[in-house]
Amino acid sequence: MLRKLLGPVLAAVAWLALPGAFSGAQNRQPRTVREFFELLPQKYFALEGCAADPTEKNCDEARADYLRRYLEVEDAANGYMRGGCDGAQSCFHMALFKRPDGTYLVGLTTAFEDGENSYFLEYAGGRWRDVGRQVVPGYGEDKVYELPRYGTTVGSTSIKKSRARVTGSVGGSSTTSPGRAAGSSSKNEPPGRGRTLAFRKRRRSEIRR
Repeated sequence: MLRKLLGPVLAAVAWLALPGAFSGAQNRQPRTVREFFELLPQKYFALEGCAADPTEKNCDEARADYLRRYLEVEDAANGYMRGGCDGAQSCFHMALFKRPDGTYLVGLTTAFEDGENSYFLEYAGGRWRDVGRQVVPGYGEDKVYELPRYGTTVGSTSIKKSRARVTGSVGGSSTTSPGRAAGSSSKNEPPGRGRTLAFRKRRRSEIRR
């Protein structure tokens, strides 16, 4: 009888001991804007609460505390999130863009006392990769990108000098105008479904939220 009772337990223990038993859970792809945010490393969005001791536990607690205190907008349907800041803690806004193959491009802009940084990121296999130069026409680290809550147009402003308005798209897909990309949807459609991502550079005075 004891052998029958212990059989399933021993089998489960043996499975857990196998290499990669947890890899499926660890490498599970995020699907919502909050899930992507919760995986952001300090490199891209520094949390004041875990800066001194950036262990996984401390950073998880600091991230949860940040969301409780500073979260301003979480629009899961449109893949958009925005959080405020105070003192040494940075602000951020994030937008997801869904590609035709089902993967996501993550746009992230952070603001802090000394300026702003923008990133265009991919997450796969448990790793983040900055792909701004590959997917954004005229990408430059000297630019700040305004990420949309609705639609797919991304405005950018050069920190060093003002530039004329241009348009572009991700992955070589063309756009029809400086406004919403061809095939874009209403503001209530989930992020990026069936859409290309258009980029528009604008003068600082033309930026509107």
